[in-house]
Amino acid sequence: MQVSEIMLSNRDQLRPQDSIRKAIELLKSSKLLGAPVVDEVGQLIGYFSLSNIFGCLLNDLSIDTSIEEYYIREVAYFREDKSFNNLGELAHWLHTVRVGQTPVVNMVNEPIGMLTQAGAVNELLDRTEYLYKELSSVIENVPAGIIATNDKGLVTLANQYAKNILQEVQVGEYIGDFLNDLKDDFAPIVEGGWIVPHKIEYQTLKLIATAVPIYQNTIIKGATFVLQDLTDVEGIAHELKIVKELKKTLETVLEVAYEGVAVLDEKGQLNMANANFCKRVGVSKEQIIGQNIDNFIPPTDNQLPLKVLEINDKPCVISTLPFTKESNTKGTVVKIYEDLDQLADVMQQLNRINMQLNYYKDELFKVNGTSYTIGNIVCSNERIAKLKTQALQVARSNSTVLITGESGTGKELFAHSIHNASNRRKEPFIKVNCSAIPGELAESELFGYEDGAFTGARKQGKLGKFELAGGGTIFLDEIGDMPFLLQSKLLRVIQEKEVERVGDVKTRKVDVRIIAATNKDLKRLVAEGKFREDLYFRLNVIDLKIPPLRERKLDIPVLADTFIRKYNNSFTKRVDGITDAALEVLVHYNWPGNIRELENVIERMLNYVECGLIDLQDLPEEIRQAEKIRGITGQSLIGQSLANIEQEAIQTALVEARGNKSKAARLLGISRSKLYEKLSQMTNI
Repeated sequence: MQVSEIMLSNRDQLRPQDSIRKAIELLKSSKLLGAPVVDEVGQLIGYFSLSNIFGCLLNDLSIDTSIEEYYIREVAYFREDKSFNNLGELAHWLHTVRVGQTPVVNMVNEPIGMLTQAGAVNELLDRTEYLYKELSSVIENVPAGIIATNDKGLVTLANQYAKNILQEVQVGEYIGDFLNDLKDDFAPIVEGGWIVPHKIEYQTLKLIATAVPIYQNTIIKGATFVLQDLTDVEGIAHELKIVKELKKTLETVLEVAYEGVAVLDEKGQLNMANANFCKRVGVSKEQIIGQNIDNFIPPTDNQLPLKVLEINDKPCVISTLPFTKESNTKGTVVKIYEDLDQLADVMQQLNRINMQLNYYKDELFKVNGTSYTIGNIVCSNERIAKLKTQALQVARSNSTVLITGESGTGKELFAHSIHNASNRRKEPFIKVNCSAIPGELAESELFGYEDGAFTGARKQGKLGKFELAGGGTIFLDEIGDMPFLLQSKLLRVIQEKEVERVGDVKTRKVDVRIIAATNKDLKRLVAEGKFREDLYFRLNVIDLKIPPLRERKLDIPVLADTFIRKYNNSFTKRVDGITDAALEVLVHYNWPGNIRELENVIERMLNYVECGLIDLQDLPEEIRQAEKIRGITGQSLIGQSLANIEQEAIQTALVEARGNKSKAARLLGISRSKLYEKLSQMTNI
């Protein structure tokens, strides 16, 4: 404990030129026995006490006399970082200190308080009381009988365990009345004769007892007894014997196995190994026990239960089978097969296990509501690669994530990936489309309702999306379209981690990670008063901005190739890819619908193309027309103003679309309203 924790904080101080009168007034107001004297910069140089005042008065000095010649120059003091390492040190200081209070200074020697005897005694009593309660709790809960006696053998303390064994033991009784070996003489305890365990009897019980003398300043003040029921000890010994026998049986079973078999703990350390295992790895049993398995079998990233590896230049099949307790892996059984004639059977078993694994993975994804991992996000663009890295980083935490970007950029794909990379991946993933829920039903859908909450409510009530997502993740898609009145309730869920069902008066705690997504500018909605500013800041803890496809042109070839493989499998086609000419057109297209539009285009083309390469004539008409417009306008850009270039592009699009303004807008990659705005500014159309 530090002095600064138990001192009396006080900044009262005197200077050498101060009068005795001022000192009397200061000590009267502070009720202290003295005050520190400081120099002109406030550092301690002395001490002026009540004794000094009495001396001055006895010498008939005027109380207006300066204290400069009468204060104590050599004063004992503590620095604020002084520590008493234990109660014994504090008690020793109390016993040896000759003054009632000691000044305490900070690290620059400025007085900041007083350590008084009264304060130290209070601290000593408080800590002693705490230690007494702590020790009493330990004594009462230890699985043994604890009895304390004084130096005459009279009981001063007995815990409940001891009272259960020695049913009549009471404070003040002589311990020899219960332990016959001490009936006539307590001397063996005082002499330390019971420090080693003694077998004794009490009524029908057989006990093991030890006793340790208690010394204070080399004087014996009593003794502490520890009693244990011999039946309990023998029971433990019997269980230990059974464990040893089981271990011996297991070792025998391992030795008769033809394969090399070893047992590892959860850290991969070898606990047991049979002779065949030692022979195959070329190490004796004495040397192998306690070693890590990686020292003998090459480690691999392959987590399959069966794998083929080379051990000492010989191909072997390695099987691993973990064993668990309460869902925690406690170790692994490793087998080594050298007879590769069995490899066909092993591979069949491996294929069956892989099929089962894939089935369970599919079922898990169905249960969790997620279909994608970070590996499903393909890219060549550095921005997307960085976003993937960030997604994996934030997956390790429970922070709220806001994913922004245009429609079709893959916001939901990132949400799925974050969930599946987190420690919540085995828990539910609940998706909520905030724009698709009617405003009057949104609250009951998100937070649930109780029986009779409104007309048409289920009799047994209904869990809301947040409760359904308990322990997992809730994905709030199109968060920018959430009704304004509902936003305050969502804010409370984020802040308090609790929901209140419609028609209920109590709240329920929820453990949910929130991922939100929107294609809208939430800052603009906040400025317009359509979205709560406090909710925006709560959601925008981690912001992932997904760029549109037109800003990541390098990804178009790899995305197109991915979608071709996908629909080859779906449609049983054999399309090999896209010609360079067709790919160039796809790269130059503006893609207002982003990745979703690209996938739709690939799917549409694979409905018509059976095999080979996709060429220019296979591209949808609007993409080919957009390329024509780009080519036409691109031929005459030099020397033209931006307005003329824009006007020529619009005219060309209208010609290609035969006057259909909606189609012309699609060719130009702009909205129809934007096209009308441009047309209103043109004079020659």
